[in-house]
Amino acid sequence: MNAPALIAALRTACQVPLHLGPALSGAMLLRLGYLCLALYTTLGKLVHGSGDPRLVLAHLQLAERFAQQVHGDQLSGALQAEATGAHALSLEGYAALRVPADDPEAISDDLFAGEPGIVPGRCCYKDTAELLAAWLGLGYFEARQRLADAHLLIGRRAPDGGICAPRFPQLAGLYAKGTGDRRAIASAARRLDRLEPQDTTFDGVPLKLQAYGTDGRTLDESAAEALGDLGPRAAQKRISAEIRTYKELHGKKLPPRLGFFIGPVKDGVHFFSLRTDASDAQLLNSMAAQAGNPRTKSGRADR
Repeated sequence: MNAPALIAALRTACQVPLHLGPALSGAMLLRLGYLCLALYTTLGKLVHGSGDPRLVLAHLQLAERFAQQVHGDQLSGALQAEATGAHALSLEGYAALRVPADDPEAISDDLFAGEPGIVPGRCCYKDTAELLAAWLGLGYFEARQRLADAHLLIGRRAPDGGICAPRFPQLAGLYAKGTGDRRAIASAARRLDRLEPQDTTFDGVPLKLQAYGTDGRTLDESAAEALGDLGPRAAQKRISAEIRTYKELHGKKLPPRLGFFIGPVKDGVHFFSLRTDASDAQLLNSMAAQAGNPRTKSGRADR
């Protein structure tokens, strides 16, 4: 098969799954996905060995488009895992789903035969975030953030167990189009979410967006417009300005971010910054006082 025939065959193969639809089993869908990954990996090796900077840059653009698509799949998958109760599967079910990375052919139709084995009573994982962290090898907070981002941009759990509209419909629409930077859209949604009251949709109490700009539009709409029309930096500046104005008008002064921050190195001196709340500050002050007291073991050791 020559190169044009190969490309034509692959283009046809890309449309086949959509036409077959329900005729494709779960095992077939996974096998096709692994084949696509293998093809992309092989193409990447050829590009990296070409030595052509033009091809490298063009492939980097392709890789970025893959990354944007993967970002959307990560959030959608997190939401679906929550909606389908994936954290309540049995241990045997989890074990069977572990696909060897080097042997996708091990995926059989028996894997998805019958109904999923849901554990009655206490589950293996307490919630979806804990499952995602263990299943994907993520930190718990990263897994929880993916799920939270999905609620902002993909959909939210409704009281009846279904999925309703996401919290920020305008940003969600831009995210779904895939024409903008999905990571920047998710970042903007998180910033706007801090200005809104706690979402009570799952409790059966619908809550409209409360943060409006001086032009009478929601900050959600303004942020979506900026991210859709402007470059990344210009959009970031406009969104930051609107958030700052909103905080000034509504007296919302958020405390500095807590944590341990690594600063610059000047003339061989390393600078670090530690920000804590009152309770942690009290503990640190107590430790410092004991370390400076000559009557304590730590104080004597310090001297």
